[in-house]
Amino acid sequence: MISALMTPEELNYLYKTLNVCDDNEKAWIKMEQIRFKVFYENTRKQPISSFIKAVELKCRELYPIFHESFNIYCETMPKGHANTKIASSWLFPDAERFRILLPSNANETEKRNLITHEVGRLYSALRHLRMECYNAEGVRIKAPEECRKILMDYLTAKKDERHEAYENRADAIGIFTLTERAKFHTEKMRMQERDFCKKVHRIVDDFAEMKKIKPV
Repeated sequence: MISALMTPEELNYLYKTLNVCDDNEKAWIKMEQIRFKVFYENTRKQPISSFIKAVELKCRELYPIFHESFNIYCETMPKGHANTKIASSWLFPDAERFRILLPSNANETEKRNLITHEVGRLYSALRHLRMECYNAEGVRIKAPEECRKILMDYLTAKKDERHEAYENRADAIGIFTLTERAKFHTEKMRMQERDFCKKVHRIVDDFAEMKKIKPV
């Protein structure tokens, strides 16, 4: 469900406060709001984006093992697939992407749990990689191709003793992530409730004040 657009009164306040007088500019802002709402829905589908971004950056630091533009991508299985609550993930051959496929019938809480588990698998694989491919000084001692094979072997471990241990580690990382997230939001909301719950007019006013600051 796409959230509500700004009301005409709120839009007029934006135009007036930011001194938007040109009709073409007003029309652009009004129409772009609709397009932006659709765009922002993709952000809502990434419920733990800060954790995902942090792991992405950690992987990029390990170039050339990972691609310099490595990314983690989440998408939902098409409706009609088996009714399951299990996600799947895989690392692309050249370590350019880690793809997570979520069940279409999962709710928001289940999606968060599944995503943190799957990214937790990748995080745990990185820890394993550090032990296998780097010395105590942090210098890589194996070729990128060999390191990628070690990653793949970790992430594709079958149901054996290793697999169970690796799954438990992924669960632990997922729990750590969601625990930190819950603490962060609880503390932030308590300390900065006024900032998080701003009305449109206050947000527009903030940008108007920022606009008044002249560059040095």
